[in-house]
Amino acid sequence: MKFPSGFWIVDVPEPGSERAAQGSGRRCKPAPSAFQPSAMTLTGTSASTCLPAQAKKHAESARSTLLTWKEKTTSNTEKKEILEALVMLYYTVGVAWLLQNHGREAYFNLQKAERNMKDLKELCEGSVHRLQVSEKDLTIALGRASLAVHRLNLALAYFEKAIGNVIAARGDRTSDLVSLYEEIAQIEQLRRNHDQAIQYLQQAYSICVSLFTEASPQTAEASALLAKAHALSGEAQHRDAVEIYFIKSISAYQATLGPTDYETLTTIEEFCKWFVQNGEKQEAYRLLKASLKSQVISYGDCSEKVAETFYNMGRICFAKGDLRKAIQLLRKCLMIQILLYGREHSKSRDTKDLLTLMQRASSHSSRWRRETIPGRRHCICKGTEA
Repeated sequence: MKFPSGFWIVDVPEPGSERAAQGSGRRCKPAPSAFQPSAMTLTGTSASTCLPAQAKKHAESARSTLLTWKEKTTSNTEKKEILEALVMLYYTVGVAWLLQNHGREAYFNLQKAERNMKDLKELCEGSVHRLQVSEKDLTIALGRASLAVHRLNLALAYFEKAIGNVIAARGDRTSDLVSLYEEIAQIEQLRRNHDQAIQYLQQAYSICVSLFTEASPQTAEASALLAKAHALSGEAQHRDAVEIYFIKSISAYQATLGPTDYETLTTIEEFCKWFVQNGEKQEAYRLLKASLKSQVISYGDCSEKVAETFYNMGRICFAKGDLRKAIQLLRKCLMIQILLYGREHSKSRDTKDLLTLMQRASSHSSRWRRETIPGRRHCICKGTEA
């Protein structure tokens, strides 16, 4: 799940410090720096790892101080600064909870941020500018938190509002809309509105093509999501669209990231699964076999991914009745699994059980052929013997 690229930590004094004393009993003007975010931002991977604990540590100690100042101050300028800090504080804590998959706590804090944002807009008569947390970011976070607590209709409303705000501010062809369309499509899929989900993903795909061209990782990702959305609908009329968008996605990934890239191989694997589910085992086998060399280059010849490919190819051959080929492939799979996990691991045991079943079936088939062919000597039509 993606989040806004920058998060700020509110720099509010610890309780008991000299600066905190300004809010405990004495009517002093708070130092302006007490309400300004510090110069530290957290982005990317570091945000997801260190933000939650750090954000909660700072914000929990700051909240009571800010609320005390909010009650005591009479200056509109000071109220504005306090409300801005409260919006940032509750937003930061809400996003921190969301990063840790605590939807209920995230939603609770983000609602408080929303209420303080409303108070701030009323104080400023609707014109709020240059906030560290934009109304768009807050709305998106509320949509994600609503989704996390399974309030799908509410999540949908927040994302519709966010999309409307982005279109009003930047137009309907901005890249900011791509991730929003993809997320709102996910909500519609959960609501089983597959046609609406496809429409949103089609809009995301169209923006990617116009901004990044068809041969781009962004368009490849949008194509893969469209393919899966058509597949998820389960309707026969969508089968052609599934193939078209999977092929477009794989071609774009291969052209831009290369045939051995993780995204390329993962999309091929998903396409193969769809083929198998729809009874097109030969196409699935062809794709898996074609991607095997790339998997060996990318993951190594004794990797879990290569073992999975041998396993899937073996099952396809088994379903087609080609026991000899199926046994060969399952043996290769089992060798890798024993090297990776050992003989007693559940994956190794499951593969061994399937291999034993295939070998028994092959043995019975061979015995049946041996017994049937000599029996032709006793045929009434002896004149037909070779």
